[in-house]
Amino acid sequence: ISVKFYLAVEQSYQANFIEEVLDIIHKQLWEELLKYSDDITPLSLMLLTSVIESLEKSANILEDAAEVVRLISFKH
Repeated sequence: ISVKFYLAVEQSYQANFIEEVLDIIHKQLWEELLKYSDDITPLSLMLLTSVIESLEKSANILEDAAEVVRLISFKH
């Protein structure tokens, strides 16, 4: 950010693109999990649910960080 603000903003928009892709993957994983939930043991189902939710949390953190970068960049 301190070197070139326009690069930071550009990178933050790329981070948003990645976040959108992760959201799509998150949705697809839930659909697959629901499709095969009868064939999965309860413990495996719990673990897979945790993994899928951690992916969503990571995507949200990435989105928030990109927004902070944009706000700082636009302010300067």
